Amino acid sequence: MFALWTRYKNIPLLKKMFVAMLAGIVAGILLGPKAEVLSPLGTLFLQLLQMIALPLIIVNLLSGLCSLDDPKLFGRIGVRVLLYYCLTTVFAMVIAVFVGSLIRPGLGFILSGDFVLNNKATPSIGATILSMIPSNVFTALADGKFDQVVIFVAIFGMAALFLPAADRERIRSMSDIFVRAFNKIMAAVMLYAPVGIFALMARTFGRYGLSMGGPIAKYVVSVYISVVCMFCVYLLLLYIFVRMKPGYFLRRSGPVIVSAASTCSSIATLPVNLKAAEDLGVPKGIYSFTIPLGNQINRDGMGIFFAMSFMFTAQAAGVDFTFAELGKMILLSLLLTMGGGGIPGGAMVFLALIFETFGLPVEVVAVIAGIHTLNEMGLTTMNCLGDLVGTVIATFSGEDRKKLPSVQD
Repeated sequence: MFALWTRYKNIPLLKKMFVAMLAGIVAGILLGPKAEVLSPLGTLFLQLLQMIALPLIIVNLLSGLCSLDDPKLFGRIGVRVLLYYCLTTVFAMVIAVFVGSLIRPGLGFILSGDFVLNNKATPSIGATILSMIPSNVFTALADGKFDQVVIFVAIFGMAALFLPAADRERIRSMSDIFVRAFNKIMAAVMLYAPVGIFALMARTFGRYGLSMGGPIAKYVVSVYISVVCMFCVYLLLLYIFVRMKPGYFLRRSGPVIVSAASTCSSIATLPVNLKAAEDLGVPKGIYSFTIPLGNQINRDGMGIFFAMSFMFTAQAAGVDFTFAELGKMILLSLLLTMGGGGIPGGAMVFLALIFETFGLPVEVVAVIAGIHTLNEMGLTTMNCLGDLVGTVIATFSGEDRKKLPSVQD
C-alpha cells in the first residue's frame, strides 16, 4: 500500500490531472445523471483552493519583492528589463483577450448549475482604479476583496526595498517561513486535485454529455493562436530594438524551446536559458540577474492563460465585460503572475481568485485544470522565451546596441 502511495506521489501533477479529467469524462458519460453523487468531492476541491489562495498570494508576493536588491544597483539594465517584463505580460493578455473575442470559445459551453451575475452599474475607468486601492486593508481582508489586498501587499513590498538591508532581510526571512508552510498545505491540496477534477468532470459530463467537447477544443486552439501571435511579437521586438535577425535568435534559443516544451517547467529550463543568453553574447553579470528574475516574475504564458480562461468563462456565463473591467482583470492578473513563482498549482489558485473577484463561476477552474496539460507546453515556452528576449533587449537596445556581436549568421 505504501509503495502504491509513493508511486502515486511521484507521478507529475499535470499527468495526474489529465488522467483524472479523461477518467471523469468517461465516468460521466457512463453514469449519466447518477454521477451527481460525486459532486461533494469536487466542491471540496474548489473550497480548498479558495481557502489557501489569499494567504499564498500575500506571502509569495512579499517574499519575492523583498528578495530583490536595491533597484538603484541595477542601473538602466534593471529598469529596462523590469519594464519589459511588465509590458510584455500585459501585451500577451491583450492578445489573448482579442483572440478570445474573435473566436469566442466559451459560447456553447454549458455551466453545471444555475449562474446569475449580480449586475451593477458599470463604473468609470477612474472609479475602477480607485476601487482597487483599499481604504482599510483589514476590511478588505475580512470582505474577501482580493484585488485590494494584492495591491496593498505590492505597495508594502516595494516600500520594503528602500529599508536597510538587514530589515529587508528580516521581512524576507519571515515571509519565506510562511511561504514554505503554505506551500506544504498547497502541496497536500494538489495531491487531492485529481480526485476533485475527476468528480467535477464526471458531474459535468454526466449532466450534459459530449456536447461539452466543442468549446473546450476551441479554448485550447485559442490559447495556441495567442501563443503564436506572442512569439511573432518577440521576434518583431528583437528586430526593432536590437536589429537581431529571427534565424539568428532561433538557432541559439532552440534548446530553450525544446527544454521548456518537454519539461513544462521554467525552473528546469533555467540552466538552458542561461546558456542561450551567453550564446547570444549577453555578459554573465547581466544574464545571471535578468534570467532568474524573469523566471520568478515574468509570466507571459500565464498571462495568456489567465486572460483566455477569463474570456472563456465570461462567454460561457453570458457576461460581457467593459473595457474598464477588462483593464482591471489585466492589472490584477499582472500582479498575480509576478507573485506566483514556485507555488504548486498556483495558476489554478490564482485563476479561481480572479473568477471570484469578478463574480464568475469558480467551477470552470476544474475543467480548465483538467485540460491545462494540453496548454502547458506552449505557455511554459512563452515564459522562458520571454525571459531570454527581455534580457537581450535590455542588454543591447539603444546606445548599447553596438555591444551586440556583429556576426548574425
